[in-house]
Amino acid sequence: MRLLGNESVSGRAAATFAIYSAGEIAQGLGLYYGTFDPKDFLAYAAGVGLAAAIDKLTFRKKKLERLFEE
Repeated sequence: MRLLGNESVSGRAAATFAIYSAGEIAQGLGLYYGTFDPKDFLAYAAGVGLAAAIDKLTFRKKKLERLFEE
């Protein structure tokens, strides 16, 4: 997936965190329906971090498998 021209895991993670954080800030400012909760930022960070770690680990595993197939 290409997002903002950045294909790195950390770039995708940062972009995802920024998008969800913007939504949370919009809730706090009353621009978007919902309840602002600052703890959501921790949940977003944990979720994005876990997803990035899994992505990095599975990508490394696939790369190693391809190396041994050749």
